Amino acid sequence: MLSERYINLFIEDVKLSRTVWKGLPQGSVLSPLLYNVYTYDLETSLQASANVLQYADDLLIYKSGKSIENNCQTLTSSLSFLKSWLNSNGLDLSVSKSRVVLFSRMRRPLPVQVKFNSVLIPTTNDVKFLGVVLDSKLTGVPHCEYGTARCERNLNILRCLSGIWWGAHSHSLKLIYNAIIRSVMDYGTFLLEPGIWF
Repeated sequence: MLSERYINLFIEDVKLSRTVWKGLPQGSVLSPLLYNVYTYDLETSLQASANVLQYADDLLIYKSGKSIENNCQTLTSSLSFLKSWLNSNGLDLSVSKSRVVLFSRMRRPLPVQVKFNSVLIPTTNDVKFLGVVLDSKLTGVPHCEYGTARCERNLNILRCLSGIWWGAHSHSLKLIYNAIIRSVMDYGTFLLEPGIWF
């Protein structure tokens, strides 16, 4: 189950057999539990230089303080500790999928340079973490725009299902509305300023 697992691939009527040395099948019920056991010491490996938020394989490392330069140095050193932990556990970090965001009220913030393995991590004005879009000023506007775009796409499903003579029952439409539109509108809105709503 955990090592030397055999898988079969079918490519245009050709069967290929491969051996998988580590990992679990996609969607396995044991995956979240074993991943938590596997990464139990990740936070302590950073030696308390920065804070860590983790949910499954989504990892957020942050540092707060008044000096941007000191925070960048702390994050870079934390990422070097993270690199040694990843190497010792057979894991890797995708720098291309990683982002650095400076949360600040300054009008013209200083440039931010955080490196992982001597590679500069791209800096952006917003980042999506666990489905919530956080912008550098924490206004909540990008999250509202993201939720609005998703709701507009999902609204087309309701338009297709509703009709005067042939459409779905109103009770069914309300259940679908709650599942695909209201859930998107409610997700993460408690983090926003009370005056910003959909």
